[in-house]
Amino acid sequence: MLADQLSSLSLFADVGAAELASVAHIVDERRFADGERVIRQGVTGSAFYVILAGEALLLVEGAERPLRLWDFVHCPAETKHIIIGAGAGPCVVLAVGAREHQFGDTWGGYTVDELALRHGAGVEQETTDAAHAYARAPARQPTGYREGWL
Repeated sequence: MLADQLSSLSLFADVGAAELASVAHIVDERRFADGERVIRQGVTGSAFYVILAGEALLLVEGAERPLRLWDFVHCPAETKHIIIGAGAGPCVVLAVGAREHQFGDTWGGYTVDELALRHGAGVEQETTDAAHAYARAPARQPTGYREGWL
């Protein structure tokens, strides 16, 4: 069970069973292939990410940072960032963030970023339209937690 796996992480050591069950209940797990965009950029709310399996590449404010198992990143509000899958296997990322500003034209947006474009994860024209920003990305294939991922 995902809540049991999360409780074994030092990041969640002081979190109670009920809270972990709540987190596990709302987690939307997906697999990401090498080079596939995981996280969008320009979100107005604060967010943090934990690499639960595989490897990723963080593109943040014009810099590249490799991410590996159990690495975690906090992105303050309005930090321009993208996480893309990296490595040979699937990448699993736990993403937690403020959701109250995620809708409408005020949530942030997809800005033109040369580094993101070089990785095939950027937009050529600034937009707040997710459908436009993800038009070139492969269709998502949601999947449930599988024993052994953590």
